[in-house]
Amino acid sequence: MAQRTFLVQETPGMTAPEFRAALGRVGESQRGFARLVGVDERTVRRWVAGAAEVPLWVPLLLGLMERSSDPSRAGAVGV
Repeated sequence: MAQRTFLVQETPGMTAPEFRAALGRVGESQRGFARLVGVDERTVRRWVAGAAEVPLWVPLLLGLMERSSDPSRAGAVGV
């Protein structure tokens, strides 16, 4: 049986400044975002301060939030 090798490309995470900027673009406060995603406010503060790594799902969610709040993208498919 042939052995398979899988290459995993590391996806760079969201930095603290990128996270702060994204929160601003979607109009969410740290407290509001924490409540929205069900995490403690202190966790979000750690992400904002760069004291903890922003999980990979956060930029995905923020990207979806940005797209859904942008009227020019309404009805856009595959963006």
